Amino acid sequence: MWKRYQAIDNNDAKNNNNSTTTTTINNIFTNSSTTTLKEEKSILLKKNNNKKFILNINVKYSNKRPRNTLDEYLPINYNNNINENINKNNKIIIFLHGGTFISGDSSLYFEFGKFCSESCGLPCYIVNYTLYPNGYLEEMIEDITMSIDFIINRVNQFNNKNNNDNMNENNKEIILVGHSAGAYLSITTLINKLFESIISVNNNFKWNIKEISKLVLLSGVYDFVIHYEYEKTRNVHILSPMWKVCKGVDKLKDFSPNRLLLEGKLINKEDNNNENNHEEEVNNSLKDNWPKTIIVHGQSYITCPILQSEIMNEKLKQVIGCSGNGNSDSNNNSSNDSDSMNNDCCEKIKFYALSDFNHSDPIVGFMGIAENLEKRDFIWNLIIKDE
Repeated sequence: MWKRYQAIDNNDAKNNNNSTTTTTINNIFTNSSTTTLKEEKSILLKKNNNKKFILNINVKYSNKRPRNTLDEYLPINYNNNINENINKNNKIIIFLHGGTFISGDSSLYFEFGKFCSESCGLPCYIVNYTLYPNGYLEEMIEDITMSIDFIINRVNQFNNKNNNDNMNENNKEIILVGHSAGAYLSITTLINKLFESIISVNNNFKWNIKEISKLVLLSGVYDFVIHYEYEKTRNVHILSPMWKVCKGVDKLKDFSPNRLLLEGKLINKEDNNNENNHEEEVNNSLKDNWPKTIIVHGQSYITCPILQSEIMNEKLKQVIGCSGNGNSDSNNNSSNDSDSMNNDCCEKIKFYALSDFNHSDPIVGFMGIAENLEKRDFIWNLIIKDE
């Protein structure tokens, strides 16, 4: 059961009679020892210059699993009176949180959703998905697939209801953003969806990869085999949940997106047993249908080395047919050094190696816990800019 909240100023609240669906909230989000994530989330908003947005929490995108919920952030007039001043760029943000596949929740990213909807006028969907040990990567990927299907249908319903010709089913721009484990799930879900369309797997999720206009990958892991060996050098491989969510060390390669790209295999499908792994069809479809992709990785972090994003960047370019590695100047590139950014010859795939970023820097600026917002603004520019 989801409930709708509207962030409003105190003076507006006095004149608002719709008390059953609107809640006045005056403080920033806090954690309480008496509240659990299974209970209805209590989202506390700070009064902010009379700006407004709508927050729908715990929206069920599927009834298949308990964590099949999302939080929906909308500009105040989005679902009632869309006009040229609201989301005039037709962009919609979908965010997948990180947490090494075992932790994380949409409520932690309230400030990100608020920033998108209130400050930038963009709809934002922050998605929950099944976590280990209640599920494995197959369930997580299916959850993300279902959530994207739900969001696309929901946005289409909004626009059909309001006869919004400026954002029809063909010109909306869905930007899929993932951080850490969320980055892995973002790209792996798209790869799997593309393979499904090639192999004609029957499913109830009708969206296709062309409906995602942009993919933004922040601090992800993309080759589990290499990363597992790296974890062994640090003596943390036994504790790592990575091989557990894959159901064993021998399955690591089967869930590594950079390897899936080259082999043209679906995740956990009987078709993978066939000799024909659809490599040629996959490569052709990738060249035609893969969305614009931004890969971001900080260099000042040892737990998840930048090698992971370097590999993903190279593999994507290899299958799409781009030449050049697309690396930015890692010695000079920083959040305020736009001139030294990516001079990639392949416009579809861009890779940013950020010398002064660690693993969490790409997202903490959006969470209300970072004093320096330069990094936040740099990442937001990568997410939202068209060029």
